[in-house]
Amino acid sequence: LPDEGTQGPAEALEQQELQREVWQAVGELSDKLRPVVVLADLQGLSYGEIAKILGCPVGTVKSRLFNARSQLREKLRERLPLETVRTWPGAPSGPSPEVAGMGGSAV
Repeated sequence: LPDEGTQGPAEALEQQELQREVWQAVGELSDKLRPVVVLADLQGLSYGEIAKILGCPVGTVKSRLFNARSQLREKLRERLPLETVRTWPGAPSGPSPEVAGMGGSAV
């Protein structure tokens, strides 16, 4: 997210709204998915670090992170402009934001 110090008032307000929407969507994730996305995407920890903290295998961390990001994209797609959702970590590239099989089953 851009530095708020270099933005005008309109951009700063838009940035605050984006942050509010992202945090609200993160808060709606399940208790299994929320910590993984917070630790990976917001705190920048590695899969190994997250696995150690949560006491689960690295494969479980990767699966939960994939599911969390998928659910966040769906939640944010309903609330934000398409360009913003496409820049979320792990977002699919290409002309269409739709990804087959993005059901919300947590591991």
